[in-house]
Amino acid sequence: MPSAKVSVLNEAVFYMSYLPKDTIKIIAIKKSTHSRRKETLAEYYLRTYNHLLKGIKIFEIDCDLKKINIVKE
Repeated sequence: MPSAKVSVLNEAVFYMSYLPKDTIKIIAIKKSTHSRRKETLAEYYLRTYNHLLKGIKIFEIDCDLKKINIVKE
């Protein structure tokens, strides 16, 4: 997975941790599938960094199908 994208996501999660607890926190990620693993960036991020995502929702945007998938509620 691209380290720059993951690094930016981690930074956003860090800043969101300072928001008030009653704030709705959403990260929207454009659908991007790994060529060999068939895992999207949003699925990978949730799998590896789930411990940081308390209270944060993850949405995945599929521009081709014009659809939004909720990866984590």
